[in-house]
Order: sequence, then C-alpha cells, then structure tokens
Amino acid sequence: RDSDCGSHSRCYLWNNTDSVINQTSQNELDIISWKKIIDKISHFMPDIVLSGGEPFLYKDTTELIKYIKTKGMECSIMTNGTLLAKDIIKNLVELEIKSISQTLHR
Repeated sequence: RDSDCGSHSRCYLWNNTDSVINQTSQNELDIISWKKIIDKISHFMPDIVLSGGEPFLYKDTTELIKYIKTKGMECSIMTNGTLLAKDIIKNLVELEIKSISQTLHR
C-alpha cells in the first residue's frame, strides 16, 4: 500500500485509532491527566514512546517530555517530521530525548 502521509489527517501510519481530523480536545487527555499516568507508572522506570497521531499536534508535548524526564525516565518520539521546527528540535536536544524516529515518504 502506498503511503498517503502528505497530511496528518490522511497518514495511515500515524493515525492509530481516530483520524486527526476527528480528534477534538474532548477526546484528548489534558496535561494533568498525563502527569497522573506518568506518576503511576514511574516506579517501573519504563522508556516512554510518544507517537500518535502526530505527537507535536498535542499542545503540551514539550511539557509532557519535561515531566517524563524529571521522573528519571527515558523518552523517545515517533513523528512524521512535518512539525519539527527549529525551536522544537532545539528543545528536544536540550531535553536529551533518547531517540526520534521519523517516517520517510516516497
């Protein structure tokens, strides 16, 4: 199957359950809820992988990564790369992200 990843809303690799076009703030966890989840699992010291949909569509991705790191856990990101602006890349380097995986389009 040819990838149709030119847009976040059409990418079958990154839209695991709902298409981004159908996502609303009503079915997305807020940062407080994510922090509670991180607190509950932090004693297991898992490596956290943020994927999606596209993780950089979530407005609090950087804050979530910072929180994960303050708990001593590693964090990796799977992205299609279309939203990786210079400021985001700089933040990821400063936060010492374990890895960034990016899809390549043909």
